[in-house]
Amino acid sequence: MNNIKFDIKNAAKINALLGEVNGRASGHTYCQFEDFKTEAGYFISKIEALLGGKKYSVGAKFSIESGGSVKSAYKYTRIGTRISLERRASGWFVIDIQRADIWAKGGECKIVLTQAHHDQAVKVLSDGYQIAA
Repeated sequence: MNNIKFDIKNAAKINALLGEVNGRASGHTYCQFEDFKTEAGYFISKIEALLGGKKYSVGAKFSIESGGSVKSAYKYTRIGTRISLERRASGWFVIDIQRADIWAKGGECKIVLTQAHHDQAVKVLSDGYQIAA
């Protein structure tokens, strides 16, 4: 898959890829750009706030999975969609879209940071408080 900039202008390209990956599955998948735009925006904001801005976020990645929680009696896997994004110098890019097996709990979301990102996050956090003498 070619990397696609996370932008409403590229919604048609992303929707086409989602259609290929999902096939006929639609109940618990991301079927359109609009289905995951808000959730991805939440993680983008969270990462940028954690690291102190966009310029420190380059190289950060996250993945989101479709599918909310269902009753615990639901004992089979469901077909969902996993979308991975990465921050590059020119913005956020969709780097992977794939089919995922999801359980009753729903889709899993992960943020992946480098050691340099971790150090920056600690610096941002420690700038927000003082240690009492």
